[in-house]
Amino acid sequence: MITNIFSPFLFQKQLQGHSDYKNNLLPTIFEEYFKKNGSNTEGEWGCDCFTTFFDRDFATYEPLKLEIQQLVRKMFEELNIKPFAYAVEQMWFNAYGAKQSQEVHCHTGPSFSGIYYLQFDPEVHKATTFMNPIRWGESKRHNRFWSPELWNSNSLYHHYHEPQVTEGDMIVFPSEMDHYVQPFFNSSTLRVTCSFNIFVYSESEVTMLSEMKKAPPTMKPISKGFGSE
Repeated sequence: MITNIFSPFLFQKQLQGHSDYKNNLLPTIFEEYFKKNGSNTEGEWGCDCFTTFFDRDFATYEPLKLEIQQLVRKMFEELNIKPFAYAVEQMWFNAYGAKQSQEVHCHTGPSFSGIYYLQFDPEVHKATTFMNPIRWGESKRHNRFWSPELWNSNSLYHHYHEPQVTEGDMIVFPSEMDHYVQPFFNSSTLRVTCSFNIFVYSESEVTMLSEMKKAPPTMKPISKGFGSE
């Protein structure tokens, strides 16, 4: 018998409203990208890109947020996880031109994080790269008992994974998973994504916030989760 333990995962879905989101959001993102000469992260951290991370109000587009929240519920159902309540929070956009990239990082604080590929050309751009949390897996490839059949992107011992995504896809993953963005070359087409975090709340936390008459930031729309089932 094999029992999976500490199992990371990727949840992937295509957003039905993608055409609307792209038409409404890209013009403003392009305008801000070029206004900042393609980057506003210098001196902030080890990456080179344009991001609205510093201006969270920019990313509040309710139709997009609502669809993501609905798909997150489907993810919980597939995982058989039933939080009392949950919310999609801290949404921001990222734009990368040629030779731009994002360093290895994770999201501390939330339970899950996600990426929506708003503009993405698989012939030019690379999907988000995830690092294997088993840090010494790569060394197994060099011992004399290594089997090449085990060397694939889903292997326990492969040191990274690049999901197959298309424009309009959304992926969700445990927030602690290290990931990064590789640069692309020889193209003027921007790679544009929307990042977001997902927080889950227990019944006692919801009660406490209600008594304080204070909701978590950007907690609209909020799902009631599975608390009433």
